[in-house]
Amino acid sequence: MAVSFGTYYLNAETFEEATGIFTNGSLTVSAPDGTYQFGGVYRVLTGGVLGAPFTCLSCCQSCNSTVFQLNATSTVPAQILDNNVHTICSSFEPRSGGFIVIEFDFVTGVANSGFPLGLEGIYNSVTTTGVVSRRYGWLPNKYVGDSNEMSSAQLDGGINGSANPPDYNLRNAHWNPNSVVNWDFDIPASYVTEPALTLPLTTTLPQSLTVNNPEKCYMGIPNSIVAAQTVDVKVYSPRPASFGAAGALDVTVNCPSALTGFEASNVSATRAGVCGLNPRAATLYNMPVNGTAGVPRLFDRVFTTSNGTSLAAEGFYALNQNTSLQTSVHDWIHVDANGVVVAKGVGCGGTLLTEVISTAGSASTTLACTDPAINQTWYHDGSGDAPVATDTMYRNSLAAPTPLGDNYYQAMREYNVIQVAGGSGVISNITNPC
Repeated sequence: MAVSFGTYYLNAETFEEATGIFTNGSLTVSAPDGTYQFGGVYRVLTGGVLGAPFTCLSCCQSCNSTVFQLNATSTVPAQILDNNVHTICSSFEPRSGGFIVIEFDFVTGVANSGFPLGLEGIYNSVTTTGVVSRRYGWLPNKYVGDSNEMSSAQLDGGINGSANPPDYNLRNAHWNPNSVVNWDFDIPASYVTEPALTLPLTTTLPQSLTVNNPEKCYMGIPNSIVAAQTVDVKVYSPRPASFGAAGALDVTVNCPSALTGFEASNVSATRAGVCGLNPRAATLYNMPVNGTAGVPRLFDRVFTTSNGTSLAAEGFYALNQNTSLQTSVHDWIHVDANGVVVAKGVGCGGTLLTEVISTAGSASTTLACTDPAINQTWYHDGSGDAPVATDTMYRNSLAAPTPLGDNYYQAMREYNVIQVAGGSGVISNITNPC
């Protein structure tokens, strides 16, 4: 566990009796929120208020660990899942450099239960929100998900007992890394107040996440301060207990590591503009989401530095890699304003094909929805990032590509099912039934 020392002032004679910690003797400036220890007793300061005392051998989990699992099973006590802010401290070596990737894994096939989960990362007293989902790409809000199950009044009013309060209170729950179970939190009798929510929270998404959770989400934080040796992860679970258990979620904090670079061109404003650009003009770096280190794919986040301090500019980039056998044609990626890859393809000029990550194909919509193997790469010839009806799908990106066979394909992009019919690879319909 990383430890730092300082001089602080209490508003009581003992650490156990104090309600606050201050940085000046007149007790007017509250100390930063965090975990404080004196004489082997630990207390968490949240919003200037100290939580209940507790003891632990090490209050931080080492990085590269799945630090806890909030899985809605009968073995997890309800008080662990409902109405809490779950805080986990993760420690790493005291050196600057690298990129901290936090993985929030909503278990595949488990419904999100129609409520938002708040996700935050806190590093060097700076709070980061916004994650990249394997299914939906960039989700900018603190809360991930929306609700068709409950209204704002139900969410805000169902926790602290009032009929219609302007906000609601969540108990502080702190991860106990010395526990032998994977869901053990110390829950002191202190609360944090969240402002009232207006639902739905993800109005830019085409559908509710009530059934379709965002699967794995990634948050990235540059490790730029030598003195910073810990990162706190917070998961807000505001679901009232009367609505049942919280959604299934695993969290892993990876140790700081340099992102892997890949060669690319300078940015182009248009997809056709990548033609003729030098694919070795620049080096970019990706945080893998659907891709791998150094090989960007759909929804990866792209940076200009190996520690993720600067996002790649919005636009199109030619890559010095080629998934087809046409050695004179380069792959390209389309990066949006958030540095997220929203499309990857091959070709330029009159031959442009865009990747579609999907299942191998099924005989019905139902079978496509239940196929867990979304690991095939097809291509579409449409002008947009995502395929639409009347576009043609292909098995490969050769100069004379082979049309994709008639079938139903579940795409990685959202939970869309693409129906190919007519024998020539043409998309007849795209639905979202899963």
